[in-house]
Amino acid sequence: MPFSEAKAKAERTIKNWNKVSEDCRDFHRIILQMHGSDTSFQDMVKYTKDTVFDRMIDVLRDGNDSIYDQIHRQVRFVNGKNSREIGDNSSSKIMKNIKVSANILGRNSKIYGHIDFLAVKPDGSIEVFLIRGSYQSSDLWDYDKKESYQHEIAFLARILQSNGININNIRFNIIPAVLKYDDDYENITDIHVEKAICFSHKNGAYIMHDNFKKAARFINATVTPLTIESESVERVNK
Repeated sequence: MPFSEAKAKAERTIKNWNKVSEDCRDFHRIILQMHGSDTSFQDMVKYTKDTVFDRMIDVLRDGNDSIYDQIHRQVRFVNGKNSREIGDNSSSKIMKNIKVSANILGRNSKIYGHIDFLAVKPDGSIEVFLIRGSYQSSDLWDYDKKESYQHEIAFLARILQSNGININNIRFNIIPAVLKYDDDYENITDIHVEKAICFSHKNGAYIMHDNFKKAARFINATVTPLTIESESVERVNK
């Protein structure tokens, strides 16, 4: 391949990567701004202004509904059983757009984390949901991408632990949202929300010891009262 052709191909690839990154950031921001399926059309127009999503509001709504449906289904289960089956009529509490922080060991500064959705079940267990946009299915994620998410979860778990939450009662979930593009990467043709990838401390369901050791070197786990900044709270009726 001639140098000029290889250079043009590399420039197109970088341009496409930048476009995907920008669209994923916009998608994440819009999802957290929306109020479930009852978000008004006027609000949708405002949230999607100057983004690629302003031309596909209906598709965006479907993606948002898929995320909410998946979260709602998952929090209805307590100890592996549907809450209706065990006669639990109480409600899980779901909080959105949560900011958490912890002190960094040996420094007069903090480390910050962000949770897209956090659900507290009737039995006290917690489900954390992180929405992650991508142009490809999670089945095709490479090792580095998966490792970076495990690293992020490890630090987020340590931050929660430092705020007095028993991380053995937490299950972390990454919900992949696949943005599908046309051949030129100019327009998004569809949004496919995949099944959540679950990470649980219980029963050694996943091993992230190295990542937790790294997090432990930076964050003190002294138990302190938990402070949560949340933009919205809703209930899931059982």
